[in-house]
Amino acid sequence: MTKKHGKAERAAWNNMIRRCYNPKASSWQYYGEIGIQVCEKWRDRETGFQAFYSHVGPRPSPLHSLDRINTYGHYEEGNVKWSTKAEQVHNRRPFKDRLNITIHGVTRTASEWSKVSGVSRNLIKARLRRGINQTWLLHPGSLHGIGPHLTH
Repeated sequence: MTKKHGKAERAAWNNMIRRCYNPKASSWQYYGEIGIQVCEKWRDRETGFQAFYSHVGPRPSPLHSLDRINTYGHYEEGNVKWSTKAEQVHNRRPFKDRLNITIHGVTRTASEWSKVSGVSRNLIKARLRRGINQTWLLHPGSLHGIGPHLTH
């Protein structure tokens, strides 16, 4: 790896450490403040970058940035990869208005369930608010008049 080829990767490594350990970092509240850490091997001033780079490899393109596979986990081997923004959108910790829904052991966001089922995201969310169970959540038609068993 030449200095030129490692510039983006070094910036990603520095930013990863900054957001986890510098309370003045703009994204500190989403990382360091909630306890997200960088593994000791990657934090080492002498060998950390090389260890990090050996694991994640070169950034595939300028459209890729560092991503944690398990968003509740730390920056460590096995939990970090390069992803595009489009991929990262589906790999966020849930927010108040962003739901992760598990149906028959498969977890997806409302938007993802909408794409695979054809039922609109807004209808899925409305059904959740009404307490509709997972069996009927992705039903393509109207549920009006089907019966009280829908919420059990």
